[in-house]
Amino acid sequence: MKIITHFFKTFFPYTQGGLEEAIRQIGKYSNACGFETRVVCQAHENSYSVVDGIHAYAFKSCFGHESAPFSLQLIKEYKKFIQETDIIQIHYPSTCDELYFSLIGLKKPVVITFHCAINKWNVLRKIYEPFAKRLFSKATVIVPTSQNLLDSSLILQNYREKCEVINLWIDESRFQGGDEIDNEFIAKVNGLKRYTLFIGVLRWYKGLHVLLDASKSINGSILIVGEGPMFDELAVRIKKENLVNVHLLGFQPECNLKYLIQNSSCLVLPSVSPSEAFGQVLLESSFYGKPMVSTELGTGTSFVNLNNVTGYVVSPNDSYGLHSKINSLFANKNLREEFGKNARKRLQSNFTAHIQGQRYVDLYNRLLNS
Repeated sequence: MKIITHFFKTFFPYTQGGLEEAIRQIGKYSNACGFETRVVCQAHENSYSVVDGIHAYAFKSCFGHESAPFSLQLIKEYKKFIQETDIIQIHYPSTCDELYFSLIGLKKPVVITFHCAINKWNVLRKIYEPFAKRLFSKATVIVPTSQNLLDSSLILQNYREKCEVINLWIDESRFQGGDEIDNEFIAKVNGLKRYTLFIGVLRWYKGLHVLLDASKSINGSILIVGEGPMFDELAVRIKKENLVNVHLLGFQPECNLKYLIQNSSCLVLPSVSPSEAFGQVLLESSFYGKPMVSTELGTGTSFVNLNNVTGYVVSPNDSYGLHSKINSLFANKNLREEFGKNARKRLQSNFTAHIQGQRYVDLYNRLLNS
């Protein structure tokens, strides 16, 4: 059995996020097609787990920022994982992995799944960029997750001949069955006349400060689901400014997430940076036939959510655009239904494991047979 080893800074069950979900889906589909999938990542301590048949090896991070952790133990173990694998798959950006692989000789196929460019830490980015370019030069194939991302990422322009776009997709089995929902939670949600929903890790680039600005003019409620570095800051601002229509719900189990999406008027993704490279949550919204309001970042978000087709796309940092489009959807049931049907149809035509997952499997087989 051929082994595909994915390298990324984090993975389930240690953290929860869109990129972790993307890696899980790639691995799960690969396993179903006869491969063994491993994920090498970092966490608060050394550990091993199996997630949907994927072998996850975590090594304790010793220093660095949460977005760029480093593990001395992992550096010692890289060689073993490289020797045992048939294909190396690096999920960019993941600083520790990229620095290591840029400095060594690589005799095995290297796939770089390009999720987003580095859009913060300007000084460090300039120092780091030569290493990234060195790694891209060594890559066998670079896989941007959308054509939009390929076209808008300056660092990829010199490597376009190596690029092969494969979109992310949704694992529909996540939404089948599940635990029963607590009656108290149902009553709380049903008590809201109408609401727009945000789901994600609460990070700087998610644009939640803009959403709070917009909340003052939104004719309904905003539910914010997720945890992350900005949670306390958001809670303080909501209380200080008496934003009574904003509800900070924290982490929610899968069964609650399903109920929240199903009963929402629309989903909102107000991100302000291309660090939001695809927006996995937009696919989840599309699965339930819900319209979306997102921002134009030059990335996959505007490929998933087509303006005036599956929802609305507004400029980043535009609180007026956010509240006006959300209010428009609140006020027009027919429009919500039209956009929602379009979103569901677009999902089934583009963002499934059978379509996109098979492209990864075809890529792996081509590399192994070349």
